Amino acid sequence: MQEFLNAIKDWPVIIQGALGSALFALILFVLQKVYAYANHQIALLSKKSRIRELTNERLKIGMSIGQGKDKALFASPMLYRMSRPFLKSLIWLVLGLLFSELFDILSVVGYLGSIYYLLNALDVVAPYECEGNLKIRLKEIEGK
Repeated sequence: MQEFLNAIKDWPVIIQGALGSALFALILFVLQKVYAYANHQIALLSKKSRIRELTNERLKIGMSIGQGKDKALFASPMLYRMSRPFLKSLIWLVLGLLFSELFDILSVVGYLGSIYYLLNALDVVAPYECEGNLKIRLKEIEGK
């Protein structure tokens, strides 16, 4: 493993940067997929989580099929719904930084909490991925 790391350190800086960026993008992509899957599974068990998931889905569909001013009508609530977990992530991050001086394990907990809430905020504003007719899906959601 050490030989592998030394070989990478011998590469040009630009390639090391590109490799680091690609690795970061891959980790972010995997974390988003894992979070979305876990969030959906939890929503199936909890009525409150299910309502939250359907509300987010409704807003995403509205953004997808909206035209002109209609998109703006859906953008504001999406940003509002994203702001709460984003602010929670900042609080967790600050707590992690504060506790890093006292206990290392508490700083790790703070950082993990921050990542969780950042993924939550990202999930609210992530592009909607659905196969099929979006208008029919919107009517299904509004009927529930």
